[in-house]
Amino acid sequence: QREAAALAARADSAAAALQRTTGIGRSAGVAESRPVNPAAESTTEVESHPLVRRAAAHHDMLVAATARQSRDLGESPQVAVVMRRERPLEGAEFDESLGLRLTVPIGRTAESHVNRLEGSAAAVAASRALARQRDEVETSIRLARHALEVAVSGALLAGQQRAALARAATGVDVAYREGDVTFLEVQRARAG
Repeated sequence: QREAAALAARADSAAAALQRTTGIGRSAGVAESRPVNPAAESTTEVESHPLVRRAAAHHDMLVAATARQSRDLGESPQVAVVMRRERPLEGAEFDESLGLRLTVPIGRTAESHVNRLEGSAAAVAASRALARQRDEVETSIRLARHALEVAVSGALLAGQQRAALARAATGVDVAYREGDVTFLEVQRARAG
């Protein structure tokens, strides 16, 4: 029972290390079972990680800003007919008017080109940062899983070693009762 408790404690500490490293909690039975498709599960874990979600949101925001900037700064001259319906005082009759709006962007070509390039560079940098963040999280998850497997294997090995030592101690006790070994040899066998 103590062996099972020690094994469970080591597995829990490895699971806590996994949680600290990756931010993903261990579900029940993770150490005992393997996923059918580890690549798909790993992709889901990586994409749902808070650091990756934050980097993806930043990337998406910059891409949208670059698209909006390209659309807004690259405007062509516009002519619009505007109809207004206003009431000067509450309860008064509505005044209807017709207007003409003319928009001519002057001198914005160089500005829009520079702004577009800056926005594109920021979006590319965010894309690289997102890929780097995904790689780092995926590596952390792999390392944490490996640490968990090593801890579980170590705990199983320690349990087997303890059982072997218990069998050896039992054999030495039997030999002592039969007079084949001295008390000093029994003490040495129990000590180590």
